[in-house]
This record gives sequence, structure tokens and C-alpha cells, in this order.
Amino acid sequence: MEKRELVIIGAGPAGMAAAIYGRRAGLDVLLLERGATGGQINTTEEIENWPGVQHATGPELGNMFREHALKFNTEIRPAEVKKVELREGAKIVVTDKGEIEADAVILATGAYFRRLGCPGEAEHIGQGVSYCAVCDGAFFEDEEVAVVGEATRQ
Repeated sequence: MEKRELVIIGAGPAGMAAAIYGRRAGLDVLLLERGATGGQINTTEEIENWPGVQHATGPELGNMFREHALKFNTEIRPAEVKKVELREGAKIVVTDKGEIEADAVILATGAYFRRLGCPGEAEHIGQGVSYCAVCDGAFFEDEEVAVVGEATRQ
């Protein structure tokens, strides 16, 4: 069975940052991702609120994350993680391509937005349909908008 010092599950901003810091600390890092590096940010057409980046598309920013991690020789492997187990004190990451024992595992599996399912929603994601009012609200200044969500109580 393959053994690694650090296995990171997820290649969104948190996973990529963890990979960079892990490699800079001299760790043997394996980053597992089932989709494109950058995660959910890849669905965004226009980004202007990421520190140090005045303007980019989501895929451009995702590629910047990837290039930054690769600069430190991070191994990025496409794989679908099925589960993480503890076996006799060992951390085992079970993927569709085999099992990996790890000294440490970081779960950076990201977030998923809940879609409404209304007509036109899927075709206009990133082009008027947004899932982050704080991120994208400024793009719609002086326009009529609707915010749909649910309130929860603790």
C-alpha cells in the first residue's frame, strides 16, 4: 500500500493552500481531486475580489492555484475518494484507484450550492445567476435583483 506523509482531499482554494504550505514545510504531499483544480471557483465567469488578482475568470484563478502548487512539486492526482478509515491506528484513504496510508489527512472537500431548479438557472450560472450575494452583488449595482435563501435558527 502506498504511504504518504500528508494526503489532502480536495483541490479548491483551501486544499491548494494546504498543499503549498505542506510542501513548503518539506512534507511528502499528495493532493487528490475528482474534478478540476480550483473547485467551485471554476464556475465563476468574473472574479475581482480575490486578493492580489484584479481580474480573472474562475478557470484562470483555478489554473493559478494549480501552477502555484506545482511550483513546489506537489503531486496532484485525479481520484474519487470513497472513504477515510482508521485501521489499527493508521489513517487509510480509500479511492477508486487504490488505498493510501497517510500520517495526516486534510479534508478540504469544499461547498456545494443548492440550486432552485427554475427555468434558465443552469444556462446562466456565472452570467447573472449567482450563488454568493457577497461575492457577486457589486456586479449588479443599480439593477433589480432577487436573493433567494432560507433562514435557519440555532
